[in-house]
Amino acid sequence: MIKKIIPIIILIIFNLSLYLIFLNTITKQDENIIEPINYNETNFQEIITNKLITKTYFISGNSMEPMFFEDDEIKVDLNYFKNKLPQKEDIILYNFSANINPIIKIIKATLNDNISINKNTLLINNKIMRNSQNTTYFFSEKEIKMLSLYINSENHLPKNAYLIFGDNTKNSHDSRKFGAIDISGFIGKVI
Repeated sequence: MIKKIIPIIILIIFNLSLYLIFLNTITKQDENIIEPINYNETNFQEIITNKLITKTYFISGNSMEPMFFEDDEIKVDLNYFKNKLPQKEDIILYNFSANINPIIKIIKATLNDNISINKNTLLINNKIMRNSQNTTYFFSEKEIKMLSLYINSENHLPKNAYLIFGDNTKNSHDSRKFGAIDISGFIGKVI
């Protein structure tokens, strides 16, 4: 009988260790990401009925400072972009492929905006781009080159393209690093 139980115990221990490795992998925190909490049966039922779906997240990192700080709680409407187009200054949750968890950023430019570069700043509709505290975003030469790749000859972004930035004007992994993004990665809007 013990000979029959030992392989079962070994299998259970093996599966448990794989599960713990999996949990450790999905909960590692990177700079500028957020982690979800509170996903329960009620949320699942709301998805099925296509009602307003909100999910609570915690901020991790400093890319959204001073608007949000480490461990701040936010609520995200997961259905928002199913019926509405993203607008400038929307705060979004974005599925950035380089991160396990989504990132939170602010849409600073859309297709309809006139975008130009003046030395090391970005002008949106002839106004210097600023954060929530009215601080100017300054960009390195490398970041300006990245951003300029997405601005066409009419000073607009391509169709369905958006520039997203953290509120931290100096330290954020955002469009200055990875360029314009499209709506396919949008998860929801912070409400």
